[in-house]
Amino acid sequence: MNIEERIRQRFQFLKTIYELTDGNPYSYIDMWKIGENQGLSRAETQNIVTWLSDEGLLGDGSIGGGINISHQGVQEIETALSHPKQSTRYFPPVINIVSIGNMTNSQIQQGTMASTQSFTQAPASMDSIRAELEKLKSAVANLNLKDETKAEVEAQIATVEAQLKSKRPIKIVIEESAKSLRNLLEGTTASLVASGILSIITQHPH
Repeated sequence: MNIEERIRQRFQFLKTIYELTDGNPYSYIDMWKIGENQGLSRAETQNIVTWLSDEGLLGDGSIGGGINISHQGVQEIETALSHPKQSTRYFPPVINIVSIGNMTNSQIQQGTMASTQSFTQAPASMDSIRAELEKLKSAVANLNLKDETKAEVEAQIATVEAQLKSKRPIKIVIEESAKSLRNLLEGTTASLVASGILSIITQHPH
């Protein structure tokens, strides 16, 4: 595994904890469930948790695999998401922590100086995403999801809703949440709706 993939996994892991706990340092989450949902082995999950803990991004934890985000971890994630083009103390710009494998019509800049990059979603496509999100919420309401899965699905939906309310929505944040929703709801009609949101994003690069 290369260093870029390790960084991506660490960031996604910490971001998931932040979303599931709503940034509450006193809320605990099962580390093994997060690792499983991200397709990690138990050894990989343990390595990520150890690294995040050593850097002070996680709290003291608890018996049985329960972990919590630290105040420093909350600051790290919120800074990264608020300023996706800038590096934080522990992570490179959010726009660079992406999986290039399935990228279409996307924007990436690396190794540039004095350059700028912006993403403005057209009103029509924003309305389409909102409509699909409402369909997704209705479809999810009819599913009998496990509590852990339901909590993560709700957190990802809330992330998309927050971006849709922003004057300058961050494309990669919406895209990553849609991917997570698609994977969490795999095998259901709701997963197809999440795929529809991804399709709208990739078809409207400007």
